[in-house]
Amino acid sequence: MSPGGGATTVDRNFRLVFFVVLGFTVLFVGGAIYSGLFIANPTPSQTSTTEWLQRAAWAGLGVIFGLLGGKTV
Repeated sequence: MSPGGGATTVDRNFRLVFFVVLGFTVLFVGGAIYSGLFIANPTPSQTSTTEWLQRAAWAGLGVIFGLLGGKTV
């Protein structure tokens, strides 16, 4: 429910953007977890990739919260 008491509508474009961002975020989190757990002695390139995946996952999480927060306003 929206603050005014009416139902909040979610249009098609918002759902598309939200689920695309959610999908990429899940992939980034999965990649970061995989590389953190299953690569025993990472090379500098693998370490850099893991750090990039972690940053992308945090950015995706921020975008998700931003989309949800913007939708409620």
